[in-house]
Amino acid sequence: MANEMTTVTLMEQSTSTNKEQPEKDTAPLEKKDAGPFPQGKDLDRSVEQLAKEVLPQLPEETRLKYGKLLQDAIGPAATSDNGGGLYELFPERLRRRLGLVQGKTITPLQAAELFAQLLDTLLTLEQLVWNMWKALAPESTIRKDPQTNDLRMLAGAYIKGEANASLDKVAGALDMSRQLIAGLLGAIGPIGRTYGRYSANRFSPEEIKKLVKMESQKFFVNQKARYWDKYTELASDLSEDTIEVGIHKAIVKYAEDLILSGKSSSP
Repeated sequence: MANEMTTVTLMEQSTSTNKEQPEKDTAPLEKKDAGPFPQGKDLDRSVEQLAKEVLPQLPEETRLKYGKLLQDAIGPAATSDNGGGLYELFPERLRRRLGLVQGKTITPLQAAELFAQLLDTLLTLEQLVWNMWKALAPESTIRKDPQTNDLRMLAGAYIKGEANASLDKVAGALDMSRQLIAGLLGAIGPIGRTYGRYSANRFSPEEIKKLVKMESQKFFVNQKARYWDKYTELASDLSEDTIEVGIHKAIVKYAEDLILSGKSSSP
């Protein structure tokens, strides 16, 4: 009898314990709300803050990556100029060369990437040609002035929006470099003829006779021997160095004449 009472008591305690324990929640966890996504003007302000404050602080590679993602997300229609303001920035001559038609899509991101590539090439070429000119014509009056025709400094100031920068200053520096490039390239063709004419005139019989006549007369000296002596005197100065200097002078003269006369204008 005692054993039966003990068994009943244990069973009641077990039942009471199970009732006191809370039931385990088997329902799926609900995702916490992170707050409403910006809408309307709030969304505009968020995007503007992203563009003006966040993106400029990122490395260039990261900015380009996110810029490409944004462009892919919103599509070419939203990121294109559709022949508006960008189209008007291109001169008519350049529009024809590039095949740009008003009303057709001009994508600003691609235009900016192309501009960066072209500007990098142009600045490299500009530095090369001015260094070459400095070596060829150290005494020339045509010089690169940092305040007026240093394209690198002027372009950088204009892109950064500095107060004293202007597109006219950049255009002036571009035109100066263009004229110098045109002058040096233009000298390549006629330089052989120019230097050849100079050498032919210098050693021509007529020139030697004229130089001999300008000198004092020498008695009991054969005239032909004097001509030969003068030719030998002139030829003694003929060497690789003097020929190189002569060619350089001819290049400089041709380029200066072309630039100062304004004949190196673009077509």
